[in-house]
Amino acid sequence: MTAMTAWQSLREHHAAVKNRSISELFEKDKDRARFSAICGDMLFDFSKTNIDDEILDRLIDLAGQAGLADRFPDTTIIVNHAGSPIDRAAADMDHWRRGLKELARRPNVRLKISDLCAYDHDWTLESLRPVVLDCLDAFGPGRAMFASDFPVAGLHAGYAEMYAAFADIVQGLTAAEQRALFHDNAVRDYRIDKTDSRP
Repeated sequence: MTAMTAWQSLREHHAAVKNRSISELFEKDKDRARFSAICGDMLFDFSKTNIDDEILDRLIDLAGQAGLADRFPDTTIIVNHAGSPIDRAAADMDHWRRGLKELARRPNVRLKISDLCAYDHDWTLESLRPVVLDCLDAFGPGRAMFASDFPVAGLHAGYAEMYAAFADIVQGLTAAEQRALFHDNAVRDYRIDKTDSRP
């Protein structure tokens, strides 16, 4: 792994940023809550570590070069936040779409379409629509799912507002496909026990 270009790139970036402080990161980036994730009753908060978007991109590249999805074909891998389409220039979006399609070639990889407003603070229905449709073009309604990423996403969108946007974008899909995106795929891939009586 240490011979991989992604590893070398990660090391070079680390050398450039290893001495910066956490307070400096928060001062320059007010939206560091996006480096947090909720899993069940637990909050994994990486916002107070020395991570940034460049490190995250390099870690994703490293996972790809290491072939993790291919090496563990029986493990379901769920890609968060639509693969983080951060930069919206045409060339960057082309790169993101190619990456999605490359990931989608692995049958054990799923895509969670969540917190799109983290990268589009002034979002509109029409700015979200092509991103969602590109996600579905790559993964299809059988291997994608909608999610909110609340409470973090609440910085830029209301819960009902976001789900109304998702519903509007996929209204042309069949009822079964919509149910898969909003419910069934999450139940399957997260192995949610619907008999669980916890509130």
